[in-house]
Amino acid sequence: MKKLILAALATVAAVAPAQAAVSFSVIDGGSITFENSAGVLGVNTFDGLTVGNPFNGGVVRQGSTPFVSAEPMGSDGSKYLQIGAGQTATFTSAVGTKFFGLYIGSIDNFNKITLYDTLGGFLATFDGTQFGDPGNGDQAAPENNRWVIFEDTASSLGKVELYSDQRNAFEVDNVAFSNAVPEPATWAMMITGFGFVGGAMRRRRGEETLATA
Repeated sequence: MKKLILAALATVAAVAPAQAAVSFSVIDGGSITFENSAGVLGVNTFDGLTVGNPFNGGVVRQGSTPFVSAEPMGSDGSKYLQIGAGQTATFTSAVGTKFFGLYIGSIDNFNKITLYDTLGGFLATFDGTQFGDPGNGDQAAPENNRWVIFEDTASSLGKVELYSDQRNAFEVDNVAFSNAVPEPATWAMMITGFGFVGGAMRRRRGEETLATA
């Protein structure tokens, strides 16, 4: 029994540092976020592509089909990747990547993203409860259509699995990956830009409301 307990503790100790090294952040969606997320770090927008390297699985779609798929909020009408119920789409990188970002549309709580290192070792799993608010599949709420950014500072991401265990409800676009985590200044500039535009839009809506009151 003691040997089993010690073995279990050793496993936890081995996994914990890797999990702790993976962080993520989110930026509320919309046309501005979609446009900006399509302009960083060699993005795969799925236009002109069929499923294949570096992605395998899922279906490349365009536009929305009721009860099948919905293009992400703010989309410019370009193609996107849809993962059906019980299906997995996999991104792989032979050399590894420390940064992985993607724009997720109509986030559901049961959407899952699992990260592995270049040796196939498990790093972390995230789901829609963590990066969607409230993660109910809303197709028109900025809080439920988001640019989600994962960073791994300790080891390189070798594989990313996107999985949906209910309904045809996992749509992604503007997938970005890089072998180097962006410099803090780059993130600060990009996030400040998102915040500035969002604040301006909120002020404009407020002025319009006052004007019509």
